[in-house]
Amino acid sequence: MQNLNSIEFHEYRKDIDPQTFSYLNGITLDGPNNHFSWLEVFKDYWLYDRRVVNVFRLENNKIVMEKLDGFTLNNKDEVNKLDVKTKRYIINEVFDIYNKQWNFKSQYIKDDEIWCHRDFKLANLMYVKGKVRLLDPEAFRITNLAPTKNMMHYGKFFETYIKLMCMMENSS
Repeated sequence: MQNLNSIEFHEYRKDIDPQTFSYLNGITLDGPNNHFSWLEVFKDYWLYDRRVVNVFRLENNKIVMEKLDGFTLNNKDEVNKLDVKTKRYIINEVFDIYNKQWNFKSQYIKDDEIWCHRDFKLANLMYVKGKVRLLDPEAFRITNLAPTKNMMHYGKFFETYIKLMCMMENSS
């Protein structure tokens, strides 16, 4: 078994605004009497679904995560180079990544809440070494399931769905 401490990770440092950094870096109050550590919940989610980019730490208004080498799914030129079988695989993976959010459990998430990515779109999905990965980790939040009480952008998911299906039109 390989020692994880000996593995060299390539890191990517993404600048985030001070307000977001404060939210992610602190013990956050997300509703009455619901304190949680964003990074702790995110790391638990990464263990649950390793298709999300791994976050190593937060420092100086930056989120330090694994550096991925691939292309985002909004890159039509690269997507059009893929065969039909690969495109079908990508579509299935994207739906599975989205769906898994609904089943994730944490001690900090109530029955009427979900840990969700609030910016789920092709620009935040990357094809890396034959796998689909979800980027933009700071978009994850604990969110109430009631549409009138949450900030989920359902339209982005449906737009992603339509664009994924359009990928198939360019297949022969």
